[in-house]
Amino acid sequence: VGAVVLLPCFVLAAPHGLVAVAAVHLSYNAVYGVVRLAFANRLVGTTMVDVLVALRPALSLSAGIVLVALPVRLLMAPGAVALGAISVAGLAGAGLGLLLGGRSALDDLRGLAGELGGRRSSQPG
Repeated sequence: VGAVVLLPCFVLAAPHGLVAVAAVHLSYNAVYGVVRLAFANRLVGTTMVDVLVALRPALSLSAGIVLVALPVRLLMAPGAVALGAISVAGLAGAGLGLLLGGRSALDDLRGLAGELGGRRSSQPG
C-alpha cells in the first residue's frame, strides 16, 4: 500500500524540489505511524493517551533540541564552527527538554549509569 501511495506523490512532488519530496515522505510517515499505533492500541488494549504519556520524554527532548539548536542553525553560516555550535546547542536543548518534561527518563538514565558503574567495579579484572 505504501508504494502505491508514495510513488505517485513522489512523482508529483519531484518537480518542486527535494524539500517537497521530503515533505511528502514526512507526511506519509506521520499518518502511517498514527494508523499503526491505532491498530497496535486495539490489539494491546491501550489508548493514544497511554502512547503520548510514554512518548513524553522523547517529545520533550525533541522540542528542546528544536527550540535551542534551530535558532543557532538559522543564525550561523554553514561550516565547521556552525556544526560545533549547533551540536552544543542541541545537547543543551536535549538536556533542557528532559529537565522540563522528561524527568522520568533522567531517573532511568541515572539508574542505568549506576547499574553499569556497579557492574564494572564488581567484575573480576
